[in-house]
Amino acid sequence: MEGYLALGPLAMACLAYDAQFPIDVESPYIPRELLNRAWLGEFPT
Repeated sequence: MEGYLALGPLAMACLAYDAQFPIDVESPYIPRELLNRAWLGEFPT
C-alpha cells in the first residue's frame, strides 16, 4: 500500500500544535499521534 503526505501542511500543523494553538479538526489523514509525537522512538531510524 502506498500513501502520500503533504509535508507543508503537516509542518504547519506541528508548529501550531507546538505553539499551543488549539487544533479542533479530527482527520484520519493526519492522526493526532503524528502531531503530538506519540510515535517518537517507536520505529528505528
